[in-house]
Amino acid sequence: MNNSYRPFGGFSVFPPVIKNLLIINVAVFFLQMIASNLDVAFIVQSCHYDFNIRRLERYLVVAEEGNIEPVVATIVPVTRRAEEFEGYSITGQVRQFNAKAKEFARRNGFKLVDYFEATADSEGFLPDDMARDAIHPNALGYDKMAAAYRAAMK
Repeated sequence: MNNSYRPFGGFSVFPPVIKNLLIINVAVFFLQMIASNLDVAFIVQSCHYDFNIRRLERYLVVAEEGNIEPVVATIVPVTRRAEEFEGYSITGQVRQFNAKAKEFARRNGFKLVDYFEATADSEGFLPDDMARDAIHPNALGYDKMAAAYRAAMK
């Protein structure tokens, strides 16, 4: 068993490959079950070592083939504290992913909700007054995100 997958400091009972197969199967069944009632789909993936852009693309294709409007969203920035805590450039990774997400949305004609631009300060960090902790927005941050969503969905 592969114990290297450690969400929240613990370890998974499934190796990452098996976990992904289970999630994909559940997600596809769930999409099939409710697809007739959906107009817009937000497909969310964690951006840790297991992130896979091809998997995201497959989900977006499934949504689009079901006449569901896919929406691509950027990742919110982290605070300066998160950069210091982790010891590597999380902000660099977030910016790199967001650039790919924006290009992907543009290339495919999908709507884009730019949460990063809505919440980042002038240096590209989540301001402390919008942060609940080092990486998650608080109520003010979520208000900014909601405004970005409303603007993108017009």
